[in-house]
Amino acid sequence: MSEIDFHDLYLQAGQVFQPATPIRTRELFAGRLDEIARVADAIGQLGLHVAVYGERGVGKTSLANVLSEIPLNSEAVAVKVNCDATDDFGSAWLKFETKLKNGEAGELSENSNPNDVQRFLESQPRSLICIFDEFDRMTTEGAALFSDLIKTLSDTATDSTVVVVGVAETVTDLVDHHSSIERSLVQVQMPRMTNTELNEILTKASRVLGVTMTDNAKRMIVKLSQGLPHYTHLLGRESVRAAASKEHLSVGVGAVREGIETAIEGAQETIRNQYFQAVRSSRDDALYGEVLLACALAKKGDRSTFRAGDISKPMSSIRGKEYKIPAYAKHLKAFSEDSDRARILKRSGKKRNFIYRFSNPLMESYVLMRGIAEGKISDSQLDELSR
Repeated sequence: MSEIDFHDLYLQAGQVFQPATPIRTRELFAGRLDEIARVADAIGQLGLHVAVYGERGVGKTSLANVLSEIPLNSEAVAVKVNCDATDDFGSAWLKFETKLKNGEAGELSENSNPNDVQRFLESQPRSLICIFDEFDRMTTEGAALFSDLIKTLSDTATDSTVVVVGVAETVTDLVDHHSSIERSLVQVQMPRMTNTELNEILTKASRVLGVTMTDNAKRMIVKLSQGLPHYTHLLGRESVRAAASKEHLSVGVGAVREGIETAIEGAQETIRNQYFQAVRSSRDDALYGEVLLACALAKKGDRSTFRAGDISKPMSSIRGKEYKIPAYAKHLKAFSEDSDRARILKRSGKKRNFIYRFSNPLMESYVLMRGIAEGKISDSQLDELSR
């Protein structure tokens, strides 16, 4: 390859790996077969509708984007719209009609109610898959009317499917619904991606770019991603660019380490600011940075949670001597309570049995990347402590 070819590869990496933009084509979409199957099963059954929910950054919008490319129902037309904080029930459905009719509308308005929407759907020549992304941003009143609509469509066996997608810990948080719609609402939780699914992202992208990525490089990127495709795309892009800048077509651990440095600088400003607010201290012997890194390395349970005792092993590994809960209890308290320090952890449960998790899941991987870049943990420690 010529120098110009490597310049092109450098730029093309930004088209294939897209950390800031959800996947829009099925070619680059990876994993999520179980979740897609559950959505497809619901669409194939009259009277069922879908709520897709989960943490921020796990790929819900990417799933919503590719639904129209997947043969869920050959007779149906899939249309996706994005909700925002100004949307209520009527405005969301007006957006839907406008997009369905390529800019034209007329049957629905901002004042439309569930009965209006039911009549509209029944009047269409083909069944519709109505996808509403970022549903959690909608007004509470709007979400409640969606619940009414789902019940109405189910009771009348209307041949269209409503799919709502949004950030939420439970489907109750996403849809303000009455219990009578539970039988007609398929609840699809989007967990963090598995290592196999994250590897698939790297394999597909490498194939499109015409590069190879060593197993160790993939393993490192996957470990740092912590199940979040955002960081797999970010580190994949920067690692390929690091290799291309040296005119290499093989991406190894060295390129990943260079990519980490660039990824840290390119991380969201809010993440960087929260990190520095959380770990800042006037004392050289303060342990805030190390304790936060140990939180990121801790073994995670259901919903990516951990307990104070789970921090002991990674903290001891980072510092090279044994650490027990009393040595870092005040740090956990500072990270999880309102104070001058960033509230970077969410805490639940009772005293002496608290459960913690990162308030923003994207912070977890950022902390790990800084740990590698600052030499606080080695590649082998990352691999061992993340198992």
